[in-house]
Amino acid sequence: MKTLFIRLFGSYKSLVFLLALGLMLSLHLYTQNIINQLREEARSLVLFYAQMYARIAETESTSDISFIFEQIIRRTNFPLIQTDPGKTPVGWKGISVEPGDRSDEAMKTVKEMVIRMDREIDPVPIKYRNLTLGYLYYGDSKLIQQLQWLPYIEIGIIGLFILLGSFGYANIKRSEQRHIWVGM
Repeated sequence: MKTLFIRLFGSYKSLVFLLALGLMLSLHLYTQNIINQLREEARSLVLFYAQMYARIAETESTSDISFIFEQIIRRTNFPLIQTDPGKTPVGWKGISVEPGDRSDEAMKTVKEMVIRMDREIDPVPIKYRNLTLGYLYYGDSKLIQQLQWLPYIEIGIIGLFILLGSFGYANIKRSEQRHIWVGM
């Protein structure tokens, strides 16, 4: 049985390496699945916001717009930038620029973020009938960003354990060899 095992896997070290590799791969795939689910949830929320804007545009009530912005959008936990049809930012939250800052430097920073977000995730158009009122750009929340790093941290920790185990195994083997030589 042992010879069959050694023929298939080479040694116990190879088996441990394959198990660790499988564990790391499964953790990475699981984390990516969670990240994709969270992204889909954020996208559906942004689509809901865009539909709310379009519906409010029909009523032409400014109190409804302020209610949505103050009570719903400000409570989201991901970066969100609203632009006009020309993709000029008109409102934002959850980014490094304060929502009330309209200086040239702040606008430049927000425009750069719009370009970056546009490359990562397609914006959601805010439409009223056939007219595009603007776009909603959104990014990953801090939770998603932390989850993206999780597999690499886990791989590092597992790699550290494997490294320590290998050193420990090698140390035990050297110690046994020294004891054998002393006994001879």
